[in-house]
Amino acid sequence: MLGIWITPNGDNDKQVEALRDAAIHWGSKIKLGNPSLMEAWYALHTNISAKLKYPLSACKLSLSQCKSIMFPAIKAALPRIGIASNFAAAVRDGPLDSGGAGVLSLYHS
Repeated sequence: MLGIWITPNGDNDKQVEALRDAAIHWGSKIKLGNPSLMEAWYALHTNISAKLKYPLSACKLSLSQCKSIMFPAIKAALPRIGIASNFAAAVRDGPLDSGGAGVLSLYHS
């Protein structure tokens, strides 16, 4: 299964639900584990971000849907990475070379 859940009428509710469940499941693993800062950083960028980005080209998701999908993963990862959870989203999601924290925004990728 490719992990893409779309309907002929363009309804993305099942896709959003499946991606959000994946983010929640990943977040629970990060919370229970004891990764170092770098391990959590790499897991966020290579593991869950890649899994959540894969079906995006087949979907048309809004900014609010993307934020709701990524929120559980970000909420679990930020303390493990050592980033304050009260960072503004623009700073948190901004690229490192522009002074941001480098946490990837699902909508902008």
